[in-house]
Amino acid sequence: MTRTVVLDCDNAFGLLGRDIDDGLALLYLLGTPGIRVAGVTCTFGNTALPSVIDATQRLLGRVGRGDVPVIAGAARAGDRATCGAAWLAETAAARPGTVTVIATGPLGNVAGAAALDPAFYDNVAEIVCMGGRFRPLTCGWRPLGELNVSADPPAARAVLAAPAPVTLVPTEACLPATFRARDLAALGGLAPTVQRAITAWLVGFGLPRGLDRFMLWDLLPALWAARPRLFRDETVALDARQPGLGDGLLAPGQGSNVRCLTGLKRPEAVLAALLPAWRRAAPGPARRALAPAALPQPAGT
Repeated sequence: MTRTVVLDCDNAFGLLGRDIDDGLALLYLLGTPGIRVAGVTCTFGNTALPSVIDATQRLLGRVGRGDVPVIAGAARAGDRATCGAAWLAETAAARPGTVTVIATGPLGNVAGAAALDPAFYDNVAEIVCMGGRFRPLTCGWRPLGELNVSADPPAARAVLAAPAPVTLVPTEACLPATFRARDLAALGGLAPTVQRAITAWLVGFGLPRGLDRFMLWDLLPALWAARPRLFRDETVALDARQPGLGDGLLAPGQGSNVRCLTGLKRPEAVLAALLPAWRRAAPGPARRALAPAALPQPAGT
């Protein structure tokens, strides 16, 4: 059975010194059998909105998927009535109960879809969002900031309190999911541009923090959509009204029930799940001549 997803993201893949995890999440979704990417809605976050749009169109073009719509959304905190929000609302309304929104950036587009169409939360199958943390964290030598919930707290409050199935991937759940220097040897069969981006980010993220790895943050919401059995989760009542959202801090309390991913059953299984999908979406030169049916299929969930 095919699952329809929309990726709502602040993709900066291919931009010097910027995070690559949104782009890797998009490649994973494109390369996963049983997942249909209906479109990508863009938001500010890792970089300015025009750069997000350009980076996403370039990435899709490089892998031969220029057919996937790319829609401009929130350019700043507080933006709601955007083309991206309208497209999200229209897409969910056209296929009620079948569209999963995977949000890996600030949540203005998702909140905007509900503001434009009060039935949006009834129409959407699930909202999976990356962001927030339950306590201050460090990453190597540095304090670890939070960039999604804190970038537009009112939008986060609206989505976390939504009368819809919401799954949250907090920062803590991502810490065991890493790409390490030793994993570079496993990138064979992947397009050279993607290999170079991963290698550059391993150095750019890791060295300033005294680490030999980077975290696969935004890959986890995408992976949850296809391989939920890899995760541990629990239902948490979140107090979305608490003021700590401005710093990305979450607090249990009286509020809407949200499914929170709490960890990975087998952290080593994450990269094993990602690599085949990346190779299908962005194959290296030796693999481009293969017919799709000849490519290896992933293990079942």
